[in-house]
Amino acid sequence: MTAGAVIPSSKELEMLVLHESLARERMREHERSIDQARQRQMLNRLAQARRLQRRAESASRRARALLLSL
Repeated sequence: MTAGAVIPSSKELEMLVLHESLARERMREHERSIDQARQRQMLNRLAQARRLQRRAESASRRARALLLSL
């Protein structure tokens, strides 16, 4: 240890540990929030793809029906 180094008290150490714990929890919350946003975005894209697929299938059926009527 260097000369003049201050040794933190047990209360100071306790506060440091508490702050570290809170910072880690905030980071986990942030990561969960990001994961949830990505999941919502993926689900929205999947729903949009399904809607487009249904439209394409419907257009294909209409085109076949039109060809058969000629």
